[in-house]
Amino acid sequence: MVRTLFGFFLLFSTLFYLFVFQPARTLDLLANHLEQIPDSLIEDVIVIALQEIPPSTKAFHEDALAIIVKPVRQTHSTVFSYRAWSQMVLVFMKKAHTRFATEPMAKFVPATTLAKPVRTKGAIGVCLRIYQRWTVIIACHLSHATVLQRIEDYHKIMRSLKFSTLCSFKGSDDILHADVFPYVGFVSQVINSHFQCVLWLGDLNFRITEDSKVNWKAQLQQPNLHDIENIMKNDELKIIRKKELAFAEFTEAPIIFAPTHKFELGTNDYVPNRIPSYTDRILYWARQPKWIETTNYNCIQKNSQSDHRAVYATLR
Repeated sequence: MVRTLFGFFLLFSTLFYLFVFQPARTLDLLANHLEQIPDSLIEDVIVIALQEIPPSTKAFHEDALAIIVKPVRQTHSTVFSYRAWSQMVLVFMKKAHTRFATEPMAKFVPATTLAKPVRTKGAIGVCLRIYQRWTVIIACHLSHATVLQRIEDYHKIMRSLKFSTLCSFKGSDDILHADVFPYVGFVSQVINSHFQCVLWLGDLNFRITEDSKVNWKAQLQQPNLHDIENIMKNDELKIIRKKELAFAEFTEAPIIFAPTHKFELGTNDYVPNRIPSYTDRILYWARQPKWIETTNYNCIQKNSQSDHRAVYATLR
């Protein structure tokens, strides 16, 4: 549990990867998942990240918000919705907390240096303060090319995501900066009492590099943890974190679900001749690791008009 000045701050973070086909049906799947959570158990803040939004669907922003807000409208308010190219972030907060939150700030960082007509790769960064605590949310879609390109994407995002308001309060616009100065002239004794976390979620596109020949289709609902442990030895993200090439300061909960990519559309079948991988991930950073714990990290194992499975986590 993370105690704030006004009680407990609970964060439910859901990653949903949206493919270009039949987006309304895909959004309904996510809305149904939220609807199944009892009001007494749903968390204080819900973050939803969408990727691969059809560029031709100009009204998608409004349509997505209308569909997803239905199951939480009685308990939560929409505090933020932001679309950049083919990505989108939605933030809902319990109504009792909204008056203690600042207006979120957002910035989009393209993953590549070359401008493209439709920038499908990159990151949306969102910065907000809740009960005097800073939270930065990064929803991204990294390059599918090579692992080196994905590492470069990470470092570009870390360099480029700067928030002026964060700088004025903290004395630095670095999202992982250790010193927190909530107000100019505040005594130094309060520095360590202020909570700060960074959530990173999205299609990171890191792959499993060797085929284990596991029949994952037979394990979709109850995967063998030993099989997961074995394939994770060849997980690009786990390897580069261990080598401290990227995401070294971030934490990820143990994975207990089957690979989330790549599926035949509308089926439970993995695409032939592709190694099933965990491309969709949720990580977090906190000034002190004990401030955050993951109580649930899983995916929605239902076929949809997407080649990915939706991944979600509950952080407290």
